[in-house]
Amino acid sequence: MAAQLPGGAWSSLGSLGVRFLEKFGVVAIGGGFFVLGGQSAQAEATIYASPDGITWDLVTPNAPCGPRYSMCALNYDGNMYVFAGRNATDACNDVWICTGGEMAWKQLTAHAPFPPTEQAGCAAFDGGMFLLGGLSDHVATNQVWASYDGASWDNLGPAPWPGRYRPAVAVAGNALYVMGGSANDGNTLEDIWVTTTGKSWTQVENFEPGVVNAIPPTATSDGTTIYVGSMGGIWAGQP
Repeated sequence: MAAQLPGGAWSSLGSLGVRFLEKFGVVAIGGGFFVLGGQSAQAEATIYASPDGITWDLVTPNAPCGPRYSMCALNYDGNMYVFAGRNATDACNDVWICTGGEMAWKQLTAHAPFPPTEQAGCAAFDGGMFLLGGLSDHVATNQVWASYDGASWDNLGPAPWPGRYRPAVAVAGNALYVMGGSANDGNTLEDIWVTTTGKSWTQVENFEPGVVNAIPPTATSDGTTIYVGSMGGIWAGQP
């Protein structure tokens, strides 16, 4: 099923100014939005920033975390983190933090204990950062890892849900949801799993299938959510 925007009133904000970019990260932090890395004709190391989703500036063409796509990028404890993903040639398991308005980057570890992973889900949840699923050595996984500082990671898996990559991940209240994604054979998954601990998972029943796969990259700031399409289009709304 084609990706759908969440319900609510949505409006186009224009374009990021990039002809084609996919598999990037989107982070809301400090009242603004950042688009990190991605893939065009090659792996990109660019960072774009916007205070409102309308005006975008190229912060740098060469982020210290290097060219990468299909990575995890999130706001955790007021700092921007980038981990896992794929560079020009290989999957990654390094972890980077960016602090302050001067975009000061620091590598926290070159090799986290989780295997080199791309196309994983991620979320800030229960006081930590979570990596969920993803492709490792070209195999869809059901791994779950958590960290509270980006340098040390705890293995909370394997999860009971089938291995998957590109899952949709969401936090609602005190619960973490893993939804859909693609199985090892490339087929679309249409299940939903929920946890309140990161360790014990329950499958959600009685929901409408076909709505949980291929959620576009989104970020929320001050009640406004934006999503960035692979062709660079920007949309904003309050779902």
